Amino acid sequence: MRRLISASALIVFTLLSPSVRAETVSQNVAIRVTAVQTPVQASFSPAGPVSVADSAAAGATISAVQVTTSDGQPFGGIVAIVSQSAAAMVSLSNSSLPSDVQVANINRADDGPQSVTVQACENGSCVSGTLALNVTSVGTRTTITELSLSNASFPGGAPNGTVVGQITVTTSDGSAPSLSLMGAQTGSGNDSASFQIGSGAYPTFRLETDTISGTDQPGQYNICIVASGNYANSPQQICPTIQATGPGGAGWQLAFSDEFVNPMLNWQNQQTPVLITWGTGAGFCAPGCGQVVLAAHGSQIIRAGQTVSIMGATNSGSGGSSAINTNFAVYSVTDDEHFVIYMPAPAGVFGAIGVSGASLGTGPWVTSIVNNCNTPCSNPQMVYTNNASEGWAPENVHITAAGVTITTQNTPYRDANGILHTYRSGHIQTWNGDAGFAQPLGNGYALDFYGAPRSDAGTYTGLWTTYWAVGNDNSWPGFSGGGGELDVAEFAGYSCSASLYDMGLFGGGGSPAPPFVSPSGTYVQTNHQFTTTNIGRTVTWYLDGSQIAQSAGWQPIDPIYPIFDVEYPHPSCGARATLPATALARYVRVYSRVTNGACYESIPAPGTIPHTGSC
Repeated sequence: MRRLISASALIVFTLLSPSVRAETVSQNVAIRVTAVQTPVQASFSPAGPVSVADSAAAGATISAVQVTTSDGQPFGGIVAIVSQSAAAMVSLSNSSLPSDVQVANINRADDGPQSVTVQACENGSCVSGTLALNVTSVGTRTTITELSLSNASFPGGAPNGTVVGQITVTTSDGSAPSLSLMGAQTGSGNDSASFQIGSGAYPTFRLETDTISGTDQPGQYNICIVASGNYANSPQQICPTIQATGPGGAGWQLAFSDEFVNPMLNWQNQQTPVLITWGTGAGFCAPGCGQVVLAAHGSQIIRAGQTVSIMGATNSGSGGSSAINTNFAVYSVTDDEHFVIYMPAPAGVFGAIGVSGASLGTGPWVTSIVNNCNTPCSNPQMVYTNNASEGWAPENVHITAAGVTITTQNTPYRDANGILHTYRSGHIQTWNGDAGFAQPLGNGYALDFYGAPRSDAGTYTGLWTTYWAVGNDNSWPGFSGGGGELDVAEFAGYSCSASLYDMGLFGGGGSPAPPFVSPSGTYVQTNHQFTTTNIGRTVTWYLDGSQIAQSAGWQPIDPIYPIFDVEYPHPSCGARATLPATALARYVRVYSRVTNGACYESIPAPGTIPHTGSC
């Protein structure tokens, strides 16, 4: 039995003989003590990336496994594959060295970058090494030779499963590729959700409407039909504009809509963030700000007061990921790729912010309001209140299954301009002071809201929920036909309990002169359709599709943009609401009036989801 002792030791031997007087002999013996051998590195020869033909035969050698040990002696343990990017693609020729990575079953489906990880274990210790592979095609490959659509129009509002056209897809070897759909993101959802690949057999398949997943109302849909599979030129796609026809003649086209079916408030123009860093003080702001770096230009962030929405980010701080996946005001702008967002929070709420797979949307909404000029102006200051007492926080605007909600709280709020407010609420509009959506007067327009001034239970008194619109030259109340304010439904001082609402015009003109008062009704916790049209400067108000007021000769002709917000408290009603309180807009739609080629003869009812585009 070997006993481990120091590298050298003095061993004393005593020799005894029964017939001889005992003598003692001493001798120095050197003993070498060695540690247990273990693997320290697994590698390959050649090191990789190694190119492998997709036609390589089983058993063909790819690379030899090499293992370096702690004492430099030959490796005596076992080797095994612990993972590979394509199942059963390669194997090992032996479980001990010498051993090679060899072809098991490689084919065209494996073309491209691949990898295999081999583990070496000896005396209870293991190491791993990864070999990069590049599987290449050899010889003639099959290709997708045709992809087309026979027709790109259908009657708007047609039943589910209506055939739009025949998709023809052919390949050089007669095999059938996979077909899928992609689409543009719109206010009513993704356009691809309105269609489906129907029945068929190679080489023709049907493109059909899908009214279960999306809308098929009149308008224009932008989709891509994608053919993919094990082909040299895969994927192939065609991207037709599908026309859903309308009744024609005079009527309406949908110019803007948000049905709030997207999970982000700002779902337009989504960007890829590469860095979001939270901090306070120099380079940030005292309450807390986040420095944002995007992957590329094109965000359309140009000025303070705009709003971004973030989705898919992670946060190691105490606020969790919900604290970062929300809306934020833009605090300052270096350029459209580098800017600072307002993220007020105590220390510890935000930690390391992970952005792998995250998206940052920049439109169509802004959660601040123009600080209007007396005359038309550009680059106005954006502010976060209209009543001083309430501060409009972007984080108080939420997308829910019911629509977009604004929460009003009895909580102090210091806004991005440094102003402290007694209450916290919210606001959205489609104009950032210099750019955004605003509908020209043209032949006329319609503003269409559907919602409730308070959608949850509780006392309304003091809340000031309004569905309204303002002219985009940034002047108020209006100047020489510019500016102007149109109140579609203002739940304010005419009824502190919101049993009725008022309708108003600012900017000059209007006969009879507003304000007007709606019929009494149940508006709290009950959705209603609030619509206003302006045709030839005659403004008409509708409640649930029925006309309730009209005023002719309103002077402002500026393009106009929609607004939904809550102020608190109304001076005539006082701060007597049960808080928190939630206001709701199920949708916001803006139509343009046309004299020919209408998509809709009249403004659609809430149960119909219209689509943007001409007919």
